Amino acid sequence: MMNEICKKMQLHQQWITSEGFNGKQLELDGERMEELAEKYNDFSDVLLTACKFVGIKLEEKDFYNAELYSTSFYGTTIKNTSFKKATLDYADFSTANISYTDFSQADMNETLLVRAYLKNCSLVGCGIWLADFSGTVFENVNFSETYIEEAIFTGSKIVNPINLDKAIIVSINIGTKEKPEFLKGEEAFQWLENNVAK
Repeated sequence: MMNEICKKMQLHQQWITSEGFNGKQLELDGERMEELAEKYNDFSDVLLTACKFVGIKLEEKDFYNAELYSTSFYGTTIKNTSFKKATLDYADFSTANISYTDFSQADMNETLLVRAYLKNCSLVGCGIWLADFSGTVFENVNFSETYIEEAIFTGSKIVNPINLDKAIIVSINIGTKEKPEFLKGEEAFQWLENNVAK
């Protein structure tokens, strides 16, 4: 099975370098990707559903414009990686250790980042709806023009935020998914501000 996936990945690399004239865009559903991640760095424009990059180290990988629906990065260490313009709907980054990584202009609809650790990351222009950041630590994270609506921030910690005042905060949830407690607009911003580690 892995040999078959590697062949598909090689065709995807051709598709990228030829700007779609040769090869074929990679589309996978429910596959384990850990071994493939050891061999390849460029996952830009892949179409993955419910695939797994679980408990591994991802460094200097490119997921630019990738569609990663329900894909799991649970417990993964991610460094110097790009998810710029990626679709991360229902993806799971819970307990992941993420540093120097670019999520700018990505879409996070019901994305899970429970007890994750984000350090020196960019959420610039990211769209966040109903994501779960329960217990997550944000350190030196850039929130400029980050759109946030009904995301769960219960138990989260914010350290030295960058441009938090430039985020577009419609609402946050300081309860749980089952028992939400929503704060809107200025009240939501003030809660996040008060949650910044002194």
